[in-house]
Amino acid sequence: MRALAIVCLLAGCVEPPPPVRDMAKPKVETPPAPPPAPPLPAKAEVEITGGIEAPAGQAGTVMVWVTDDECWKPTTRSYGSGTINAKRYFVEVFVPQGTKLWVCAALVPPRGPIVWSGAAKGAPFIGQGHGEVEFGNLDVTLTKSKPVVAPPAK
Repeated sequence: MRALAIVCLLAGCVEPPPPVRDMAKPKVETPPAPPPAPPLPAKAEVEITGGIEAPAGQAGTVMVWVTDDECWKPTTRSYGSGTINAKRYFVEVFVPQGTKLWVCAALVPPRGPIVWSGAAKGAPFIGQGHGEVEFGNLDVTLTKSKPVVAPPAK
């Protein structure tokens, strides 16, 4: 009797046959998911270039600053600066990913206040990405303004 019970139990455990594939439907294979993008580094390497239109006949050095806020505000600080070479500038800064950036320029006279200044249009620029994050052709025209103060380093 016991053997009969085992046979009955085993008979109930038979697997059903696999489903028959409909050959009229093409087999669609799902492509593997792409690997996740590597995480961003802690800092973004940002390179900014452009041209400067400075007033003719004025003494001084044209300076460019990459800042953390709008140009010429008392609370604005500089991530980095550079001087121009033949009316072109290049500034490279390393900032936390996602940092908002502005580009400010001025003619710094040998003495006296800074009265020729300007800013690149289109700011803020976002410093975020892998490798070198580049912003090019950010031109600045210096115009006569009320005296401004160069942004101190951050």
